[in-house]
Amino acid sequence: MPQRMQPRMSRKHNICNSKILFIIPSLIIVMLLFVVPIFYSLWLSFHTGELKNLYFFGIGNYERMINDRTYQITLLNSIEFVLLIVPTIIVISILATISLHSIHSERLKNIISSIFYFPCITSPVVYTLFYKQLAYSDGLLSNTLVNLGIVDSGFNLLQDELLSKIYLSIICIWAWSGFYIIILYSAVEGIDHKIYLSAQLDGANTICIYRRIIIPLVRPVLLLIITLCTCSTFQLYVEIALITKGGPGESTYTLSLYLYRKVFTYLADYGYSSAIGISIMLLNALFSLLIIKIRKK
Repeated sequence: MPQRMQPRMSRKHNICNSKILFIIPSLIIVMLLFVVPIFYSLWLSFHTGELKNLYFFGIGNYERMINDRTYQITLLNSIEFVLLIVPTIIVISILATISLHSIHSERLKNIISSIFYFPCITSPVVYTLFYKQLAYSDGLLSNTLVNLGIVDSGFNLLQDELLSKIYLSIICIWAWSGFYIIILYSAVEGIDHKIYLSAQLDGANTICIYRRIIIPLVRPVLLLIITLCTCSTFQLYVEIALITKGGPGESTYTLSLYLYRKVFTYLADYGYSSAIGISIMLLNALFSLLIIKIRKK
């Protein structure tokens, strides 16, 4: 090898080593905060008993989970929340992105984008308690419905199974949409402006441009949004725990709330609650794999 090539290769080797050094701290954090807890939860899911007196239980926790009526109800409720929240957020994100993209003033775009994103930086506890007060029988929302003659006096929205589920979905849509709007809007803004001009010169109208050009180009981002939103909905906890606590009855009882109660509210059942946690992770993983398969087509 020529001598002049050796310093160049040495430099490249040093650069690679420096990159690895920068990555190592992040890898350690990921291992400690994510990978290790996952494997520990998996290990716990095959055991039962108290934390200091665990014994191997095999797949007993998973068999119990399959036959558990409460688990079946919480799984069904979680799926219903996904069907209510995710499609609505996708539609809102697309419509908001189209509206933002059609605005010519950059200053106005920034203001509106900030308004959309504002719920994302608000504490979930704060807005959850606010919306809970609105829904009481003497709250602003209930009083408004009574004054309009839609419901009777003393009506409490949170005591109706269907309405409480819809109300919680609306809260989540309001709180989460801004994040996904910004992601989708950034993807649309990254498209070369020449594509729009070419389409307009060919006589395409705005609807045709978005349907035939823009949406297909940002399809990977849309699939990412669907994946993130679905995973967040399967882990829905704060809004449920603070507003309805799973009620009325078990109509808003979700997997995450059931897991929490199995560990911290009832007699601590670490093995079974870990099995529930693993099932939530597998649901998210299966859905993510499905999205990846769709993306490759």
